[in-house]
Amino acid sequence: MELDDIKETAKPKRKPANDEAFSEAIKNILASQLKGTDKKQPILARSKGTERKLADEKLDSKARRVLSAEKKAVKAQGKVVPDFTNMEYEKALRKVATRGVVKLFNAINTQQKVTDVAVSKATESHRAKVAIDKAKSSKC
Repeated sequence: MELDDIKETAKPKRKPANDEAFSEAIKNILASQLKGTDKKQPILARSKGTERKLADEKLDSKARRVLSAEKKAVKAQGKVVPDFTNMEYEKALRKVATRGVVKLFNAINTQQKVTDVAVSKATESHRAKVAIDKAKSSKC
């Protein structure tokens, strides 16, 4: 008797959706009327969230393209592509620039040497003063 009671009290299992219910649902979806704006994209036409997201993404990408084009225009402002008629002039400018850079690095190198010598002299004189102070204090 107990087994019979358990079988009777157990919840009946859900039956899987049958073909008729599925066909009815599809028929209702296909029979629904779409507005003029929704006819372009009939799949999930009633779900406006995805459509809005796509529109927002398009706007964002367009804005990014415009901004990057403006940045490129600002960077390119004042730049001139040298042509073959001005090659000699460009070579002369490059020579002048190279000479200037060489002079700059040579000046930096000499200045570094001068400061190294000055620092070494200062440390030697400081060491001498410290040694003299130690000698004076040890005599006393």
